[in-house]
Amino acid sequence: MSTYNLLSCPEGQLKTISFSTSRSSANSSVMSLRAMRLAFSCTVRRLLVRLRTCKRRCWAVERRAASLERELSDLVNEAYGLTPEEVDLLWKTARMPRL
Repeated sequence: MSTYNLLSCPEGQLKTISFSTSRSSANSSVMSLRAMRLAFSCTVRRLLVRLRTCKRRCWAVERRAASLERELSDLVNEAYGLTPEEVDLLWKTARMPRL
């Protein structure tokens, strides 16, 4: 009797899949391939969920960083006493996108 320990998808807990090797070796190979495919598909699903979560966090951090950059830019412009026309000219000649 061969035993394979795999992560199950729904609960995310350890699940034991057992099958007998007394069957033909081809049959046991098919069973072990099915067990590996189940483990692989569950792992891929969990990784995709983590990836989506990380992407959302990254987007939130990027939005916050952009907000802070705009705020800093406004403070620097104010410290230099730039008029709105001068700020427009600055952004027209800048080699970067406007914040």
